[in-house]
Amino acid sequence: EMYLKNMISDKLLKKLIQNHKIKISIVANYITRLKNRNGIELFKKILEVFPEDAETLTNISASYLNFGEIEEAFKYSNLAIKKEPLSEAYNNLSLCYEAFDNNKKALEFAKKSNELKDKKATNFIYINCLLKEKKFKEGYKLYLKFYIQRYPNRISKIWLNKKKEKDKTVKILIDKGYGDAFMFCRYIPFLAKYFKKIVIEARDYTYEVIKNNYSDIKNCQVEITK
Repeated sequence: EMYLKNMISDKLLKKLIQNHKIKISIVANYITRLKNRNGIELFKKILEVFPEDAETLTNISASYLNFGEIEEAFKYSNLAIKKEPLSEAYNNLSLCYEAFDNNKKALEFAKKSNELKDKKATNFIYINCLLKEKKFKEGYKLYLKFYIQRYPNRISKIWLNKKKEKDKTVKILIDKGYGDAFMFCRYIPFLAKYFKKIVIEARDYTYEVIKNNYSDIKNCQVEITK
């Protein structure tokens, strides 16, 4: 804050960066997320002190993406990758190619980003690119993995085979917006072939539509709650 108000010199700022790089990077990131361009300038000051730092170059590219300045984001993403192949740098480059309407390149770099991530993590940008390229089997498999990672407490057991469970009940939680809710509802009749009963928990804004369309499914008991 003192730097933004011109209350400290560049010399003192560089000294602070040398001793507290991580903390100042966090501040710069926060400022950028507030749509304040001073965050980018602060990142560039860090780069002056640490010119080989791929993480700072990656943060600058992400900041430019945040402002919709794709060409600059593209430039700094490539500079970062030349220094060190970071997952986030490839992720930013993928987003740039997506903005350039080049999904094949976006998929290529999203895949590299995903390969560099922790094995327990899944890159959602990569999933989107797969689906855009109509690689649905791989895309939905990774989406399921992503959902389990993000909401581990919501899923106790995932049904992944096609074995009929006519003595069991399956519960469906529909907690997304209109588009996702109605898009995935088309799988309810499919599940009805495999289970004795389906319990659908819907939100207020989708309850009536789901009740009117899925209450009466042949050979399966359906209960709709909210």
